[in-house]
Amino acid sequence: MAVAEFQYGLFYKYRAFGEPDSRTREHLRALLIDRQMYFASPREFNDLFDSRPSFVRGNPEDDRKAVESAVFETLRESLNERGLPVVTKRKAIKERRFRNEVNRIMAIMNDPAARQREFYESLHGNTGVFCMSAAWDIPTQWAYYADNGRGLCIEFDVTQECGFNRLYRVKYEEARPMLNMARLIARAKGAADELHSAVLSKAPSWSHEVEYRAMYNSMGVQEYPAGMLKSIILGPMCSAEDELWLRNLIAESCLDGVSLERAQTSDEDYSFSRVRCGPES
Repeated sequence: MAVAEFQYGLFYKYRAFGEPDSRTREHLRALLIDRQMYFASPREFNDLFDSRPSFVRGNPEDDRKAVESAVFETLRESLNERGLPVVTKRKAIKERRFRNEVNRIMAIMNDPAARQREFYESLHGNTGVFCMSAAWDIPTQWAYYADNGRGLCIEFDVTQECGFNRLYRVKYEEARPMLNMARLIARAKGAADELHSAVLSKAPSWSHEVEYRAMYNSMGVQEYPAGMLKSIILGPMCSAEDELWLRNLIAESCLDGVSLERAQTSDEDYSFSRVRCGPES
């Protein structure tokens, strides 16, 4: 399995304005002015299959050996941290505590419900994702995520120089990603890529979103690099009140170099165009 590569270029975040003084409005202000991206847990996604791979088992003997190696490595690291002598793997395997831990993990792997619960709690609790699109002119995106065109679309310019090395392309495939839990627990070669694939794979029915994901090893707010915010595109149905709020925010915060534009719908087909907003637009 190929290792996912960092992606660079122009990417877009569709957002609603929300009501004045609402949490949505405050999060929008933080994103634009304080450069704060909120990395959400995959459990917050609207796709029921998102980040939920199909689990596969290997040879039972190989799986157990992989788990034993992983448990021993955890034990060895713990002993090293406490300055205690490190036992050999052969000696460790004979200890009841060691065998109990291996048996506990194997029981989880043999129970489909427990296996999924363990995986999802670990992944969803230790992975933060910020979703973007490669296009600003997708009608369904304006509808789903930008309040039926009353919201806005934020354009980010992600370059290698800016240091935002955490953006990946989502792949749309018929086959659901498969994950071998024993290989993951044992940190086997290629297992991390399999886990990555589980978070970066969706069904073809979602391909219209042309999604890219910035990923972090925890949920919550992270600051993105200065200069990455390039343009703000108002939706075709954006209200005068929301536009005024945004203009005042830009003026007060001195967002030099950030272009304010408006998306317009075509009278002839299903396309959009962008026009720069003038002082009195």
